[in-house]
This record gives sequence, C-alpha cells and structure tokens, in this order.
Amino acid sequence: MMTALFSKLRGDRVLWFAILMLALISMLVVTSAVGVLGIRYKGGEVASYMFRHVTFLSLGFIVAFVVHRINPVVFRKMANLLLVIAIVLLIITLLRGATINQARRWLVIPFTGLTFQTSAFAQVALLIYLSAQLSRLLGKIKEALRNGQKPEDAFSLRELTTRIILPASIVILLIAYADLSTALMLATITFIMLFVSLLPFKYIVRIGGAVVLVLALFIGAVVMFKIGRGETWKNRIERYIKGEPSYQVLQAQIAIANGGLTGRGIGKSVQRYFLPHPYSDYVYAIIIEEYGLIAGIIILVLYFTIMWRSIHLFTKATNRFIGLLILGIGLSITFQALLHIGVVSGLFPATGLPLPLISMGGTSILFTFFMLGMLLGASAVVIEQSDGNG
Repeated sequence: MMTALFSKLRGDRVLWFAILMLALISMLVVTSAVGVLGIRYKGGEVASYMFRHVTFLSLGFIVAFVVHRINPVVFRKMANLLLVIAIVLLIITLLRGATINQARRWLVIPFTGLTFQTSAFAQVALLIYLSAQLSRLLGKIKEALRNGQKPEDAFSLRELTTRIILPASIVILLIAYADLSTALMLATITFIMLFVSLLPFKYIVRIGGAVVLVLALFIGAVVMFKIGRGETWKNRIERYIKGEPSYQVLQAQIAIANGGLTGRGIGKSVQRYFLPHPYSDYVYAIIIEEYGLIAGIIILVLYFTIMWRSIHLFTKATNRFIGLLILGIGLSITFQALLHIGVVSGLFPATGLPLPLISMGGTSILFTFFMLGMLLGASAVVIEQSDGNG
C-alpha cells in the first residue's frame, strides 16, 4: 500500500524531503513545547494537544497530496474568484472577526468551533492572482521585445494599475490592519515578482515609491489615532529603535543562549515556561534551547533548500504562470521562516508569525500545506516538461 502511495507522488523529490523533515521536526519540538499548556490548563496532560497537532499535520499532508495531483492551470482559471473571496473575507474579519491575542485576524467556522486566519487564505489567493496576471503581462512584454519594441509598449500604466497594483494593494492594506508583518512580507514578494516579470525598472521604482508612501501613511494614521493595534505597533517599534528587547524576545534570547551548540536535551527547555506561545510564535527559540545551534542551522538549510529548488524550477519553467507561482510560494515560505527567526533572535521587531510547517497550529497548517501542494504540483509539470524536451 505504501509503495503504491509513493508511486503516486509527483514533483521535486528534494522538495518532498525538505517538507517531510520539517514536519517530523515539528512533531518532536511541539511535543516538548506544549508541555506548558498541559501544566497551565490540563494538570500536566499533553496528549490531547499532541494528538491535535499530529492530526492537523496528517490532514495537511492529505491536502498537499490531493492538491499536488491537480493541474496548476486550474488555479489560474480561479484566480479572479479567489481574490474576490479573499477581499470579502478580510473585510468581514475586520468587521466581525474573532479577537485572539489582542488581534482580530480570525473568522469562526460555523458549527465546528474552529477558527481560521483569513490572511492565510488571502496570501494564497494573492499569489495565484499575481502569477496569473503577471504571466499574461510577461507574455505581452516578450512579444513586444520580439517585435523590436520597448517593454512599456506592451501595456499601459492604467492596465498595470487596475489589474495588478490596485488589487494587490487592497489585499495588502486589509491584511496590514491586523497583521502588519504578513502584509509587509507580501508587499516585498509582490515587488520581486514584478521585477522578474521584466517590468521596466522605472515602473518598479514608481510603484515602489507609491506603495511605500501609502503604507507609511496607513501605519502613521493607525499609530497616531490609536486605531486597532496602533499602540502595540508603536511600543514595539520604539523598543526596537531603543535596542530594548520586549519580554518575549528577551526570553527567546535567553533560550538561545541556554541552548549553545548542542542544546540542553529533548524536553529539557526551561524558557518554555516563560515564553508566551513557545509552541508557535517562538518555537525556534525552543528548538535551539533543546537541540542546539546545530539543529537551528539544519532547519535554516531546509528552508533555503525550498527556496533554492523554487528558484531552480522557476528558471526551468516554460509555462509563465507555473514558474511565477513556484517562485511566489517559495518566497512566501522562506520569507516567513526568516522573519520568524529574525524576531526570535532580536533582529526584527516582535511580531506573531509562526514558523512554517513547524509551529503548532490548526487551519494555518492546512493553508501552508495547500500552498506546498501547489508548489509540488507545479514542480511536477516543470519536471515532466523538462524530461519531454530532453
């Protein structure tokens, strides 16, 4: 049965290996980190938390397996619809979303008691939409170049604004209200995708300047008028500028120092009892405390492996949409991991980003595996085309 299952796996084997290793690491680390939850709420019992985590990881692999069997072109056809749904869900979240940890980022799924972070769905929808629109634009630019024209002759600034910049900006600003770090990450990925789509550099500069200005005005207004999480942003930025680590970051740095090169040992973390959310927002600190800096480096290598394979597949892709989708997903997973690690180590201001594939979660894990399923499915198409051309 297992042999038959493995025979149905498509796509880049290195990607499959990196994903599997990160998920296995997650099981080991979360088993220790959730001990604090057992002590706080269930008299030391952690089995239920571990069962929930393993269940979501297992469901995640099922989601990835199903999605990776779907032709990525299907998602291209759904790009506009998915973006509209994402915008609607983000607006509903702002108006009626559940507030957890002082942030309104979640919607409650009726009749289940589960919540899901709408920004996670919006992230997936935006990457698909950008890949679809930019692949069309890239095709027009390449046609113009073949005809001896300039890239800007292939499209109008109005077309670029209405089809790409405005929709992406709406999604990013809606996310930014409750989840600034994710919004900034998506803005960065958007610019990278614009750059590799052969958009003239002068347009990228203009768009970049306009978006930075809008984001600055938005953040300034939220902070000045203390709207939403404005006060939290202000405090975090001020402490970061002054070089004063927040309580969370200080405890994370202590965990890293305690871990040293080889770690204190499995299940021997001390800082898990002091860190808020050691099983999610600060799980990387627990990894180093228990397994050492060597384990931390191995995890970094696994994330960079995902990025390396994504860039390699992007350069090999003959289908523009598939290539851009691969690049966008690879950037998203890797950037989020680097932001998480940067926050834990004190390089960036404190925020609440989980470590992809490792942090404990529910629906966030499923959305991550959904993206990885698309990545694996797209990689399969690239590999099959390469073999066919060979």
